[in-house]
Amino acid sequence: MVAIASLKSRGIVCFVFYLLLLTTTRAQPTLPPVYIIDTDTAGYQALPYTHWQMMADPGEKMQLTEIITSPLFRPDDQKPDYKIHVYWQRFRLANNMNKALNIVLPEPSFHADLYVKMNRGHWAHYTTGTGVPWSRRDGLKRMPGFTLSIPAGDTLTLYKRSYWNYTDAQPNKMQVTFISMEKLLLHNYVNDESHYRTAVQDAFLLGMFILSIVINLYFFIVVREKEFLYFCLFLLTFSVMALCSLNDIFLKEDPGLLLHLYIISNSCSGFLLIQFVRYFLKTFQHFPRWDKYLLGFGVLQVLVLLFSGFSSALLRMNFSQPARVSENTIKLLHGVLLLITLFLYIRNKDRMIRLMLSALIPILFLQVTAYALAVMNGLYYPRFGAPDISGYESGFNSMAFFILILCYLWMMIIFTWVLFLRFSEVRKKLARQSSLDHLKSRFFANISHEFRTPLTLIIGPVEDLLRDKDAQKFTEPLQYIHRNSKRLLQLINQLLDLSKLDVGSYRVNTNRSDIIPFVKQIVHSFSSMAHRKNILLEVEVDPRLKHALGDGAPAFYFDEDIFEKILYNLLSNAFKFTSEGGNITVGISMADNNLLALKVEDSGMGIPADKLSFIFDRFYQADDSHKKQYEGTGIGLALVKELVELHQGKITVVSNVNKGTVFSCYFEFDKKIIPTDTAAATASNKNIVLPVAISNDTGVGKATGTGRPVILVVEDQQDVRNYIRSKLADTYTVTEAKDGREGFETAKKEMPDLVISDVMMPVTDGFELCALLKDDVLTSHIPVILLTARAEDADKIAGLETGADAYLIKPFNSRELLIRVHNLIELRNKLRKKFSGKLVVKPEEITVTSQDSRFMKQLLGIVENHISDEQFSVAQLGREFAMSPSQINRKLKAIINQSAGAFIRSVRMERAMELLKNNQGGIAEIAYETGFREPAYFSRVFKSYFGYAPSEVKKPKEP
Repeated sequence: MVAIASLKSRGIVCFVFYLLLLTTTRAQPTLPPVYIIDTDTAGYQALPYTHWQMMADPGEKMQLTEIITSPLFRPDDQKPDYKIHVYWQRFRLANNMNKALNIVLPEPSFHADLYVKMNRGHWAHYTTGTGVPWSRRDGLKRMPGFTLSIPAGDTLTLYKRSYWNYTDAQPNKMQVTFISMEKLLLHNYVNDESHYRTAVQDAFLLGMFILSIVINLYFFIVVREKEFLYFCLFLLTFSVMALCSLNDIFLKEDPGLLLHLYIISNSCSGFLLIQFVRYFLKTFQHFPRWDKYLLGFGVLQVLVLLFSGFSSALLRMNFSQPARVSENTIKLLHGVLLLITLFLYIRNKDRMIRLMLSALIPILFLQVTAYALAVMNGLYYPRFGAPDISGYESGFNSMAFFILILCYLWMMIIFTWVLFLRFSEVRKKLARQSSLDHLKSRFFANISHEFRTPLTLIIGPVEDLLRDKDAQKFTEPLQYIHRNSKRLLQLINQLLDLSKLDVGSYRVNTNRSDIIPFVKQIVHSFSSMAHRKNILLEVEVDPRLKHALGDGAPAFYFDEDIFEKILYNLLSNAFKFTSEGGNITVGISMADNNLLALKVEDSGMGIPADKLSFIFDRFYQADDSHKKQYEGTGIGLALVKELVELHQGKITVVSNVNKGTVFSCYFEFDKKIIPTDTAAATASNKNIVLPVAISNDTGVGKATGTGRPVILVVEDQQDVRNYIRSKLADTYTVTEAKDGREGFETAKKEMPDLVISDVMMPVTDGFELCALLKDDVLTSHIPVILLTARAEDADKIAGLETGADAYLIKPFNSRELLIRVHNLIELRNKLRKKFSGKLVVKPEEITVTSQDSRFMKQLLGIVENHISDEQFSVAQLGREFAMSPSQINRKLKAIINQSAGAFIRSVRMERAMELLKNNQGGIAEIAYETGFREPAYFSRVFKSYFGYAPSEVKKPKEP
């Protein structure tokens, strides 16, 4: 047992000793072979993979002491994992020459730490990298690189830790390179001569860019043409790119921000150049289809370049190589598309366009050539021609960059000159336009004053006559004159206010402070209209506001004239769009930020969301069709907005379709404005015309059985209907309808002798009503007179093409209207008399309308098909046409002045006469064949119809 225990103890000791031996062996890793440098004549050198090792640091926390003893270094794993962005490299360099060797280790990573130990020496620590602030960089600063001096016969052991950020992107393979310092000095990459030359070039180019930006920005501010703005932005992006190249001056302590600025400016510059070319050459006017492709590519270019710059960071994958290829390709396409665009204008004789082509074509050719070479060779130049340590042996870059600078200078000088010419031309055009605007404004002011005099002479006498009890018979027409004269005066006042606002002659004088009773007084003036339309009109006053104004602090000052016009227009608008049974609320309250809120809320039809932003534009109407339900000029709300802003307030609107609209005006407390010309400003405008409520009329009248011709008047304005009715009522029976749809139903029901219709009506307009009447069998015979304010030839032709018999332009002469009505009805009467004397009317004789001709042809065919049916009646004939007996009787009376029964009888008689003449049978047989039950009755009808008996019909002699 003792022996067994002894053996076990020995085994454990041996196992522990083996583990200690293994650990000691792993703690002393094998260093890579020493790379011996025996000459300094070589330029750019890369260490073979066998002479350096690499390991990843996923935790990013390993220190040099841990790294030195780490067994994880590998000589054959140069492809980094992009998910890990911290790596260590170690290698050894030996100077086998008889003199000290000065070398540079270029550092492309974002941040790098280099630990160096000479033979029998201590460790030295250096830091550099593209993302390291300038003040913390060791070695070369402008182009990050570690500078080392290796004594003769000495060996360096180097450990380097590289941090890679995701925007810069890691290389696909890692390597170790170094360059002789003497070679860099020889090629001017370290001394100041090359740097100063590049800096002077960049600074000069940047200064020219900034000067041109200032000039063109001034051009844009003055004339507001977009080509100046886009050229400024294009130059601004290039200025930022030039500043990014001056990394020893601009953002030298924040290279990360410098990198992002470069990516963004590089991505946007091409798009801004495309926009400048589009607006300068007006490609959207001359080549609209090509312009869409150009604009689409411009947007695509920005997206591709931004993605190529940030794709690696966004997706956490190494997209550096595909991103560089895509960037070269997209810039190549950019140059090609712009060149094609310019060649489209190569024959243009405009001097400014030719100058622009001469400036832009050379630089685009250079760009296309450069990026074509880059695409073919797989190259990537973040700044074409910029110095790069790895390619210093090629002189192509510096020459190309110098040529690039010359091209940009040429482009900038020519463009600035061309834009100055364009600026001068546009400014002259704007000056002419401004002069014309002032002329228009003076014209509106003058013409408004000219209108006032005759309107005064109309309104004054009319008001006197309305008060005169002896003029009662003229009361109704005088009311029309008075109401519409007031309406015209209100429109003139609004136009005059707009002209004053345009020329800046409208004065504000906040001379009143009793806002609550003032608002109530204005709202009260609308109470009669609210009562007539059955609308609930209320005023709501915030108790806090009443209490605050009662204490006198804060005070609210307002201009009586301006507030009166604002409230009047908002209330008029609310009443216009609120149907019967709705409600309108005017509210005065305190709002945030020491503001007074004046709100007008209605429960009307609302405004669609896509049209809400335009309602304050002058002359804009949400419904601009000729079938709109409500009248308007588009002046009221535009005037309200400008008056609110003139009073130093602001206006907002919230609306929901079929729910209502809320207009809110906000004004500051304690805001007192007293103009210098107080006398002129305090005179309130007394020409505010409150709306006159028209009596609520259904607008539909019925014809009475007077025996007179019936005329249907279809018009959405009650005043006009009443006026036309008053002119026709003495001679004709007048029935009314307030829109086209109602007019069509009334026409089918009443069968009028003539229809007078307005064109611009809601629901169904006059053109559509005319087409409906002419296409319907029941109403096709009715003549139509169209009334409209649209006097263009195209409108007249459109009306006549729908089948209208006459077209009168408003304001129409009442005498002309009466003559037209009389002539059309008389013409129909003559035709009826002509056909009423005929025994049988042939369809081809009906030439008034083709629809009536077709109707008569169909009618005759139906009667002939049933001619032997003794039970065939007017009711059965009406069912064939979906008409009642009375309707088909009225239809035939209107066309041929015969009843349906008389027409059937005439067809039977004509067929009997034809059969008798042709000896087609005996009298009894022919009587049965033409629908008569008894031959005797047939003979009596025949004799009554022709004046002689059937037996007396002369038959042709047989040969």
